[in-house]
Amino acid sequence: MISSLHSGVAKVIRSSGQVLDSIGKKFEINAHTDKLIPCTKVVKLGKNVPAVDGAFIASSATVVGKVKIAKGASVWYGAVLRGDESTITVGENSTIADRVMVHCSTYPKEAHTVIGKNVVVNAGAILHGCLLEDGAVVGEGAQVMDGAKVGKSAFVAPGSLLATGKVVPAGQLWSGAPARFVRDLTEAEKAQMGAVALENVALAMEHAAEGAKSWQMIEQEEYDFNQLIGRASYYSRRQTDAELSERLGEIENHEIPGRILNSHVTAIDHRPKE
Repeated sequence: MISSLHSGVAKVIRSSGQVLDSIGKKFEINAHTDKLIPCTKVVKLGKNVPAVDGAFIASSATVVGKVKIAKGASVWYGAVLRGDESTITVGENSTIADRVMVHCSTYPKEAHTVIGKNVVVNAGAILHGCLLEDGAVVGEGAQVMDGAKVGKSAFVAPGSLLATGKVVPAGQLWSGAPARFVRDLTEAEKAQMGAVALENVALAMEHAAEGAKSWQMIEQEEYDFNQLIGRASYYSRRQTDAELSERLGEIENHEIPGRILNSHVTAIDHRPKE
């Protein structure tokens, strides 16, 4: 009887709310409807779904359409890979750093964007329908345009503009806007470029592990920090099981229950000596 009454009241309240909502909408000048905004981390476009298995994609990065990213590669915060007009391929252990824009082209002819293995594209760079061979590095804010090619272990300096169709031979440093040949890179410099690529792989793994944590794990870590690390020692933090066992029966840090304090005075043995 009571359950039936509750059910009836609930239906009446729900219906009343819906009626009031519809009336309110009629009075609105600019009606607003809340919409669920989908995640833009990995976005299907038409029939094309990005292939990103084994790669680190940061939470604020966006990968769209015909994009294939190999194992060990990383796409960092704010970066965008938009494979709508053609394809984008990123090789193993390559880095697409923060705020990098990678696109492809179909005009005047189709231009895929191909990024080889162990490539580092630094923050704020723009790649458009170009080819970066294994071990190449593109500096911060540099632009590599349609049909351009950066050879193996070559370096386009920060802020440079590599114009359409230009080719940077393997192992060379190019700089400027438009970019021009500066010099050949040393073996030590090329080794350092390769080391940075591998360092980024390890760093991406750390970020991936942190980003994969559930909210429960994050809450527990915060609690553990506050209780075990962030407080003063001994009495004002959460005690371990061993500490609780050791202190069983003691009263507020008094070594003998019942004493007001434990000091050099109260700790004196006042019994007469034999």
